[in-house]
Amino acid sequence: MSLETWKEEFYPTHAREATATPVQALKNSLRKWIGAKPANLAKHEVTLEELDAEELLDGDNCSLCHYSGCPTASVDCSLCPLAPKGCQQNYRIFLYDFNPYPLIEQLTTTLCEALKPSNPPR
Repeated sequence: MSLETWKEEFYPTHAREATATPVQALKNSLRKWIGAKPANLAKHEVTLEELDAEELLDGDNCSLCHYSGCPTASVDCSLCPLAPKGCQQNYRIFLYDFNPYPLIEQLTTTLCEALKPSNPPR
């Protein structure tokens, strides 16, 4: 196993290519963050440092950032499907504690809401 096998399983589509709809962007982001779970990193013998070196966990590789036009933190992310809360708080938790679970929960909740018939995707 390797970084390449991790990408095949958890990041097969680049963020820029998964932006046709908010649901597509949410699914692509969720898949990547599920890949950041310790068990999935271990399964592929990959470290967070390797993912960081490839810049896979930043805004440039976030489908939601590309969908909403804000791949850098300096841009207003009000069009992001995670707005108005945004991802910053949960992303900081990941950066400081290496804990992807708050982001995974937020993405899962937002995706479930977006898939409800009464809440068509924006």
